[in-house]
Amino acid sequence: MRILFFVYVSFTAFCQDHIEGNIKDSKGNIIPSANIYISSTKEVLYANLKGDFYIKSPSENFKISISHVGYITKEITIKSKEKKYYEVVLEDGILLSDEIKVTSTRVKENSPFAFSNISRNFIEENNIGRDIPFLIQSTPSAY
Repeated sequence: MRILFFVYVSFTAFCQDHIEGNIKDSKGNIIPSANIYISSTKEVLYANLKGDFYIKSPSENFKISISHVGYITKEITIKSKEKKYYEVVLEDGILLSDEIKVTSTRVKENSPFAFSNISRNFIEENNIGRDIPFLIQSTPSAY
């Protein structure tokens, strides 16, 4: 009985069609952990750390969208009866604008808000290698 079960599982796994692929940038560098959205099933998959992905192929054609931060999303129509391996190249998508404005506000001594001035000595004494948010987490009105 066990042998029959093993043969059945092996046969069904062998018969399933799948699509494989690899995701790179325009310079040929691997893009790890890219998002792969399958529109027909509304399923989201991720490429592995080598940029490889595997998709169980339904019997009909379907579309996938491949995206990653810093790259332009690419949409591909997969024809299940044709190709089984896709090499996807994502183009750089970093958009630079003319100007970046950084603003801040500082509370004055007579303001009706809770505040604390954090000195350089406080940071040097309490810094044990943690990030700044952990260092000032108990300070009121610090974000």
